[in-house]
Amino acid sequence: MTDLFSSERLTFCRGRELFAQDKLILADAMTTLLTPKVAEPLPIRFHGINNRPKALLWLQQTLAESELLVVQLKPARQIIAVILLHSAAEGRAAINIGYLLAEQYWGKGYATEMLTSLIRYYKHSKNISCLNAGVAADNRASISLLEKCGFCQVKNHDNKTLFYHLKL
Repeated sequence: MTDLFSSERLTFCRGRELFAQDKLILADAMTTLLTPKVAEPLPIRFHGINNRPKALLWLQQTLAESELLVVQLKPARQIIAVILLHSAAEGRAAINIGYLLAEQYWGKGYATEMLTSLIRYYKHSKNISCLNAGVAADNRASISLLEKCGFCQVKNHDNKTLFYHLKL
């Protein structure tokens, strides 16, 4: 498995590669990552991923419709987060992002390091000009993270989800 990029404490690799290499390690990591608290603000398909068969099915569906980046803690390569990437409706130059960080790593700067590393990676890409993110309106930590990383709020269609945009 080849690292896509890295930061001081984290390495990033493609979920498809890890799934092909050892899908059980990735599935087991998803069962510990997608706790009820992590999944709470997310769509229903993220809920109840609490065993290997459910995680394998979730991974197959997710990898069929999006790119998955796996975030690992150096040097042990323990999976602590994933980032989901989808091409945005406005074309290939824009990517919708979503991120899931394991609860035990909240409040330790990993989310900031993860998002700033992703931004830096895509700033060097000639194909991507902007990143978009949606966040539950009551998820203050994620809203703060997006704003700290330079995302700007855009017009919202409802009161439950806020949308953010970052021009690279």
